[in-house]
Amino acid sequence: MKKISTLIFILLVSFCFVLAGCSNSTLTMPTDYSQITSNGGNVVNVGNFLYFANAYQSYENLNDKSDNEGENVKQYALKRIEKENEQNFKLDENGDKIFENVINKIAGYQTSNMFVVDEYLYFTSPNVHKNASKDKDKYDKYEFNLNTLFKIKLDGSDFNEIYTTESSSAKFFLTGGEKQSILIFDNNKILQVRCYENSTKTQTLVENVESTVFPYNQGTEIVDVYYTVEREEDDQLKGNILKKLNIVTGETSFVSGYSNNNETITLVSYDGNYLFYTRSGGVKTKGLYANNFSTPETLKKYDADSFSNSSQLYLIKDDLLDVNVFVFVYNNNIYMQSMSSTNDAAGIKLTTDSANILFVDGTYVYYTTDNGIFRVSVKTKKIQQISDVKDFEKNAIDFDGRYIYFYAKAEDATTETKYLHRADVVCAKDVNDTSSSLSIECISELLAEDIKSEDSEN
Repeated sequence: MKKISTLIFILLVSFCFVLAGCSNSTLTMPTDYSQITSNGGNVVNVGNFLYFANAYQSYENLNDKSDNEGENVKQYALKRIEKENEQNFKLDENGDKIFENVINKIAGYQTSNMFVVDEYLYFTSPNVHKNASKDKDKYDKYEFNLNTLFKIKLDGSDFNEIYTTESSSAKFFLTGGEKQSILIFDNNKILQVRCYENSTKTQTLVENVESTVFPYNQGTEIVDVYYTVEREEDDQLKGNILKKLNIVTGETSFVSGYSNNNETITLVSYDGNYLFYTRSGGVKTKGLYANNFSTPETLKKYDADSFSNSSQLYLIKDDLLDVNVFVFVYNNNIYMQSMSSTNDAAGIKLTTDSANILFVDGTYVYYTTDNGIFRVSVKTKKIQQISDVKDFEKNAIDFDGRYIYFYAKAEDATTETKYLHRADVVCAKDVNDTSSSLSIECISELLAEDIKSEDSEN
């Protein structure tokens, strides 16, 4: 009987390790893990460690649940590396970087999300659950374009699954402040994970949401989330209704002036203060608007049809430098325009190549083209190049205030695997400058088969 009990115990322990996805509980906790930068993408700086997804794996390449667990994830795993200082990593006696495996789960893909709150890292990974849909075409199949949100302690222990999305277009946002939560917009619902309570469950805050926009800077401290709802079928009016959700109290309310009319509101962007949206139909002038709902609306002279939900639009405000503009993509180029309520002039064109905005930082707009990664100053209008790597994954790029992280094939690699690289923005150079060089390095752990051997070189 004792042998049977021992065997059962061993099996249970083994089963727990399987559920944990090969997490590593032998790691040390980072020093001062309250010091965090770059929450929200596929890289997070936590104290003296950088947590990152080692290589990029498109969910389109996944065929089975086993593709996202164990040894099959070795080159794509969630890893960490200790930092010597802001610029350098700690090296071993041979001068090599010291990599530590956090867990064998894919964390670098089309819609990566990675957040750190207190002692825990929250991250999304391609869904590994079979669909239970009544739709015969979907039933008992894997939809890897859905996201599963996981939680793991920074030392690789206490691994938990929290939530799997119902739609491929789900959005995730980490709130700021003392009571940090992860908000999720998924399948017409806004949900909340109360990280400050160390919760592993989601709470539905509001349903029947037509659209919403979270602040584009992760960790922004907010009280209200704005969203639109469709009108009831028996409603005599047309268009939709603008409402807001108080994430502290959970209360929802109509936004005054946006319900008893025939307008359609399209939410575009939100910085936690100003909400950008378009109005069409009704008695209001069609076009793009900005509003913080404490001062009069600011009308912008742009066709409402040129902006859609979550278009690339960012506010840049710096009182010391006398900068108060918004930047946006219009006809595949980046434009800027003053936030002045009296300004109805056309925007100023900042780029000539087709561009996609990545983010804004200070008075710079960071963006990608087919030729690499660039930035342009809204103050000087000067363009600088940060990376000249052309074959990189444009939908998985992160920034920690000093380095831009992106996935590209390692130099002299023997496979097509795209590993994590970083480019130092301090070394950005003017586009016509040939006297200086860019600073780009691969920071991932490469598989042996990706490294050229001496025999292959001869």
